[in-house]
Amino acid sequence: MAAKGDDAAVEQRFKSAAGMFTELAVPFWAAVVQLEHAEWLAERGRQNEAEPLVAAALTVFERLKAHPYAERIRTIERDAVESS
Repeated sequence: MAAKGDDAAVEQRFKSAAGMFTELAVPFWAAVVQLEHAEWLAERGRQNEAEPLVAAALTVFERLKAHPYAERIRTIERDAVESS
């Protein structure tokens, strides 16, 4: 989908996956999807839309002490600051 430029379909799938993991009460995987969605948005210059996803995912990763994932978020935040 993404290779074909169908951003709307890709974005809907991110949202569906995050919703599914939230319903299943598996916050780690919901946060992983939020992080990947945020990275995808940031790659497209849509940092403002990525910010709430980053904040939500970081809260979960810090609570679970998932340090490698928290570091990925800090990379997104650094890149956003450098590009502005």
